[in-house]
Amino acid sequence: MIDDIKKGLHFVAWVISAAFILPCVFVAGVIYPKWEKWGEGF
Repeated sequence: MIDDIKKGLHFVAWVISAAFILPCVFVAGVIYPKWEKWGEGF
């Protein structure tokens, strides 16, 4: 039973970290280069 709780908490921690990391990766990989190119003229 304790092992199941540990596995569940590990999975929840993984999901929470993914919820923060994946949007950051998206912004860094997709939006930032477009924003940088848009702002070259300033």
